[in-house]
Amino acid sequence: MGYSSAQSIAMVNNNQLGLTSAEAQKTLLAEGPNQTDPKKTNKLWRIVKEVMAEPMFQLMLAAGIRLVMITGDHRLTALAMARQAGISAADVYARVTPIKKLELIQKFKSEGQVVAMTGDGVNDAPALKAAHIGIAMGKRGTDVAREAAALVLMEDSFADIVAAIRAGRLITQNIKQALSYSFSLHLPIIILSLVPVLMNQPMILLPLHIVFFELIFNPISSLVFEAEPADRNLMRQPPVPITEELLTARSLMKAMGFGLAMGVGILILYLVLLRQGTATPEIRAAVITAMVGANLGAIFIFRRQWFLNRLPLTGWLAIGLTLGGLSLIVNLSFLADIFALGHLSMLSFGITLFGSLVLVALGRLLVRYR
Repeated sequence: MGYSSAQSIAMVNNNQLGLTSAEAQKTLLAEGPNQTDPKKTNKLWRIVKEVMAEPMFQLMLAAGIRLVMITGDHRLTALAMARQAGISAADVYARVTPIKKLELIQKFKSEGQVVAMTGDGVNDAPALKAAHIGIAMGKRGTDVAREAAALVLMEDSFADIVAAIRAGRLITQNIKQALSYSFSLHLPIIILSLVPVLMNQPMILLPLHIVFFELIFNPISSLVFEAEPADRNLMRQPPVPITEELLTARSLMKAMGFGLAMGVGILILYLVLLRQGTATPEIRAAVITAMVGANLGAIFIFRRQWFLNRLPLTGWLAIGLTLGGLSLIVNLSFLADIFALGHLSMLSFGITLFGSLVLVALGRLLVRYR
């Protein structure tokens, strides 16, 4: 609701919320006893006070959420409450019938907006069903409204809607960076699997090595990127168009550029060692060490946070397990035999690992300033 359109709309319906302010009381007296249902007005005012709560309302405005009030109450009552909540008079619709609610929802959708509608009454059901996201009240909502809605608020709290928007934005951002990471790290595997064969040289990456890489890449996507904490300005970022893909062309090109830079860099290492007459098992050990080092470097490149800042505990666990696994298969002779790896001295191991991290930094600069 709050992240997937150029300007999202949150619909507050009259069947949810109270009137205690002197201004609104005067408005009711001016209207007369037959023009407003006190029970409905009291419920509406409770929601208005909830919307006014800081910092929730400011978060909604900063996040690009447009709040529209649709109510069956008198227009003067609705305007008084809208002023208290900071809602524009142009976004207040009073004396609205169920059919008119449905027409308003359809109008907003036809304008390309992403519409969320809140409601709890039987007369809200058509609009709840028509909205992109119908949100019903769980405690005081009718069965019809809950059946028509896509979401049900168990505590009837407007703040839960804002929290859901924030969670949705965070999940989307984390999935995007996990996809970019995964895409870029598979390009070096493709390059190093094909080039030696095309050069009529022994295969460097065997099926067992690719399985080993996947056992590293996939957990890191989950433990690091999908567990990334939210940015402090997450709810101050503008919504993205509803048509935008999770992995945009720009993001895809950056991931490809980074992956190609890594692949070419490690390929150069392979060619240098091959020209020096290094045995295939030793070349394979160096290449796999460089691949794992590039993988660790990519963690810091694709994270939104700077370097190790706010790295979750699961991220440290993933890095430790990756380095531990690499050290075991390279330095333990029986595991090295299984993986068809030659022996690397600790100096060579460290230089290769450090060199791959430098390569990652250069690749990042190349992609950033191209």
